[in-house]
Amino acid sequence: CFFLDREPQTLSIYLRGNELQRENDFAASESELKEALAFARKVLSDRTVDVPNAAVMDVGFISNRGWAVVELNSAWGSGIYGCDPERVLEVLRHSATPDTF
Repeated sequence: CFFLDREPQTLSIYLRGNELQRENDFAASESELKEALAFARKVLSDRTVDVPNAAVMDVGFISNRGWAVVELNSAWGSGIYGCDPERVLEVLRHSATPDTF
């Protein structure tokens, strides 16, 4: 999930069952994306969670546990996968400015 100012900008699936989803064109169901987006928004709206202005938050569904944050990455070091490239570029534009460090 590429985010800017604590707002998700674009997201996509990239792994399912430990397999890269490139051959499936990173396809995900509407419900999968909706749930991932809702979880990302929940985390990003929590002001006790310290995040940079622009970055990528990997979230995933853990069987028998639920949604979790997997890791946080610099936007400029993350794959685009099935994300909207224009929205990715907007996040990238803000990810390497001094106010994000």
